[in-house]
Amino acid sequence: MSDECMMSDRTEDEGQDIKTVQTLKRRLSSYYFFEGVRNSSLFSKRMKRCHHYFFTLRELAKGRSPNSIAKELGLNHSVPLRWSHGQLPDFVRLAIQIPFHAPKSQHKWLPLKFVGKFTPSNFVEVPVKISSFEQIAAVVANLDSYQITRKNRVQISKIEAFAYILGLLVSHSEKQGSPDFPSKIMISLSKKYSWAKQAGETICSLLKILGIRVDEVRGSGAKEIAERRFSWRTGRSSLISWMLKSVLGIKKIGDFSHFSQYSAWLLKAPFRVRLRFIHALFDGSGSASVSSQVVSLTCRGYERFAMNLLKSVGIESGEEGHQVRIRKTEAINRAAGLPVFWLATTRQTNIEKLVKMLAARRGRGRKAYSPQIISRIRELAEQGLAFGAIAEQLFDESGISLPKTTVRRLATK
Repeated sequence: MSDECMMSDRTEDEGQDIKTVQTLKRRLSSYYFFEGVRNSSLFSKRMKRCHHYFFTLRELAKGRSPNSIAKELGLNHSVPLRWSHGQLPDFVRLAIQIPFHAPKSQHKWLPLKFVGKFTPSNFVEVPVKISSFEQIAAVVANLDSYQITRKNRVQISKIEAFAYILGLLVSHSEKQGSPDFPSKIMISLSKKYSWAKQAGETICSLLKILGIRVDEVRGSGAKEIAERRFSWRTGRSSLISWMLKSVLGIKKIGDFSHFSQYSAWLLKAPFRVRLRFIHALFDGSGSASVSSQVVSLTCRGYERFAMNLLKSVGIESGEEGHQVRIRKTEAINRAAGLPVFWLATTRQTNIEKLVKMLAARRGRGRKAYSPQIISRIRELAEQGLAFGAIAEQLFDESGISLPKTTVRRLATK
């Protein structure tokens, strides 16, 4: 067991030391989801219930009857009776599941499983904000995986699976619920992509490696959507909530304003971890256009971070609006070789084709072009093809590779 991350699985008997409201609050404050619990509309009502519960225990110990206590507190007469027989208020039931010993400074107890809303279990100690990769690795090492069929088994380490899913939370997945409570995500991929089904099944395997339950969505929602997309949905997961809120700094679904600050640790993570995160970004929000001769990543407020991450693996890029773009030949070659795409196989095919086009262009200089080539360029232009599309078709037909600027010059000369 790692010194940085401890797991605890306690029984109710170990929690019967909670006899006062002060002890209750101290135990609850070490619970990862306590902030969400405290901000709920029922918090005051449930805490008042706990005050009544502890008062009842003290008065019962003095020999008072449940009925007289109920009358004094204005409760139904059966409530103190049930408490005297061992029934617990919700917050007390929750608190006795939380490990007795306090977590380290700036850490909380995160439950990986729930049996009902107020019965969490399988606690793991997690940092509330990440300052180093080692903190991530310590948590991931303590995760239990679901069994994966041989057909869907992926040869990947648990920490790399974590890095990919983390990147997917940024680039693609639909988040459901608040990070203040266990959250769900949905993965939805268009059937127009030949790789969509296999990619989705691989992502499901990665989630199961991390102990996150996930199932394919079948026959629900609008029929026309189901006919056009493959979809998978996870169960409610505390781990996903921790990844969103503490690892990525996403405190509100869709808000990436703190992402770059929270994810600084990633720039110093091992190479394979950074690459898997990049895979998820580009599989989810990337593109490789042969006609435009550029590789792009659409970002949502984290453009500078994405550029620094690419730089850390040897890829030079530039910011253009809400996109990070890779244009230089050397950078495109590097992106294709790593590669930056993993599951989006047609995009990888495109970038490899772009590499070949750029290679075919080397050493040509400003040599004269045959009348046949110029004629073909003008013919395609008259058909309404864009200059980039003309360059791509010319390469497909004759193996000749021209920059878009050259195509434009020859088409309008």
